[in-house]
Amino acid sequence: MNIGNHLTDSLNSLFLVTAQVNDEYRNTVWEGWGSVMLVVGGMVLTFGLVAMLIWQIFRTRQATIESRATIAHEEAYRKLAEEATSLQNRTAAELGHLTEGMADVRVRVTNIERLLREVE
Repeated sequence: MNIGNHLTDSLNSLFLVTAQVNDEYRNTVWEGWGSVMLVVGGMVLTFGLVAMLIWQIFRTRQATIESRATIAHEEAYRKLAEEATSLQNRTAAELGHLTEGMADVRVRVTNIERLLREVE
């Protein structure tokens, strides 16, 4: 029984010491303007983080749209360059045919001039 009383007394004294510590060092943040500042600060931080998140989402979406537009423009320029190259090749081929035709005409004109000289 002596051990039980001693254990009970020890628990009671521990409880009293704990109560005294809690009274001496209690948290005064929740008293007065401290709680208001804590809540307002938390809300400002939360809204700031949400605003930053939304801003980053919009910037990412804008970058995606710009990259798609750039890819579309590059594709259009590539097609235009291919068409221009194709037309230049065709023009070069036609110019080659015209040069051959002019050479043939030159030979004929030379022959006709020679024939006319012989006739005179």
